[in-house]
Amino acid sequence: MVVVVGKPETAESVRELNFRGEFEVCEIVERSIPVIQRQLEQNGDQISHLVYDVRIIGNIDQSLGLLERICVTVPGIKIIVVTEGLSTDSAFMKDILTLVPAEQIVSDHGAELKRVLNAMLCDAGLISEDNTSNNTPLLEEPPPVDEPPPAPPASTVEVIPPSQVDR
Repeated sequence: MVVVVGKPETAESVRELNFRGEFEVCEIVERSIPVIQRQLEQNGDQISHLVYDVRIIGNIDQSLGLLERICVTVPGIKIIVVTEGLSTDSAFMKDILTLVPAEQIVSDHGAELKRVLNAMLCDAGLISEDNTSNNTPLLEEPPPVDEPPPAPPASTVEVIPPSQVDR
């Protein structure tokens, strides 16, 4: 199961990636740290991946504390941290890097999140790589086009531009 703790847009991106229904998506809409923590810890054995938007909780320090606790109390969970709007060289980002590998930190909830989550789910065997390239069926190669018939032979009629004609 993939759990999303973040904005509705973040959860929508995860649902878009799951267009074939290959994995379960759960969204925690609560913004209270104790409630989020309890829900994650109670369902920890069912959660394979967590998408965590650090800005969902108003206090950044408390959000970092929750992330740190989740890393300890829910072992084996793969976490993707969405840091939209945060500077990459801030002290907060350095703290996040001590908890989560850099390749699991994304700066937006759109295409970058989908790319990273897709790679992680493929590695875990939850989705197959050949089905994740896009959500439209592959089109068959168009049939070969026959060459047009050869042009008729050029006529030998001489064309004189109007400006060259005597009046």
